[in-house]
Amino acid sequence: MKVTADLLSRHPHARLLCDLARQYFARGWLDGTGGGLSLQPAGDDVTAAIERVLDSSSEISVSRADGDESWVFLTPSGMFKEHLAPADLFVWDTATSDYIYRPTNVRTGLAAKPSASSDLFIHLHAKLGARAVIHTHSQHSNLATCNLDSGSRLDERTVGRWRCSDQEYLKGLANWHDGKMLANTDTAAVAVIANRPTEDQLLPDLAAACEKIASGEGASEDKLLACVLVHHHGAYHFARDWAKAKTQVECLEYLFELSYKQAILGPRQPWPDRSTATH
Repeated sequence: MKVTADLLSRHPHARLLCDLARQYFARGWLDGTGGGLSLQPAGDDVTAAIERVLDSSSEISVSRADGDESWVFLTPSGMFKEHLAPADLFVWDTATSDYIYRPTNVRTGLAAKPSASSDLFIHLHAKLGARAVIHTHSQHSNLATCNLDSGSRLDERTVGRWRCSDQEYLKGLANWHDGKMLANTDTAAVAVIANRPTEDQLLPDLAAACEKIASGEGASEDKLLACVLVHHHGAYHFARDWAKAKTQVECLEYLFELSYKQAILGPRQPWPDRSTATH
């Protein structure tokens, strides 16, 4: 099937990606054309569920395309995330390992360039089985990398882990390797890798960290999340479908911000002993 601008304008996942980009730009996570997103349709995705989160003022009907489960919609480089339209997206086919749609940069009139993060997105989709990746450039994901346990490296490719425990929003997160939701008494952990001069140079370290996340290796008492922080840079969140990704990025970015504010406020009260607590 030939992918066209008209097809993209009606595809629910292409429209959803643009909608999420606008939402996350408004939150300060995708400023200055930075960051990015990718979505891959799943066979059991419900179009009606996607329509509920899309702009209700749009009169364009949405519809899936035959064979679209192998397509990955990706944000382009150098285009403002808050103004993206479906026709501005790249489409990568995991079946052919090639782009099947390349957009034009409406600002310059020239062929758009793939995001510098595209190789990382494609790796997470093709090798790990992710269906959604959200790369944030939020201030608090950046600051979270300044408050990490450097003594808990997963291996030589990581610089430490960010940890969080005893918080209610942990219940919105899940382990990647077994899919189990966390409890608010768990300790969640996110691997942190070093930043590099260019985005593509992050791939070996990110891939190695994701192998640990997928297997649960080295987790001990921690619950390793489907996210990799990049030191002084941002975060790569990934999930098995768009709804899980949306939930995770919003809960985890909330916890990044909370941990920063807690560090400013100083030591917090410990979790009460349930054996002696009264109601």
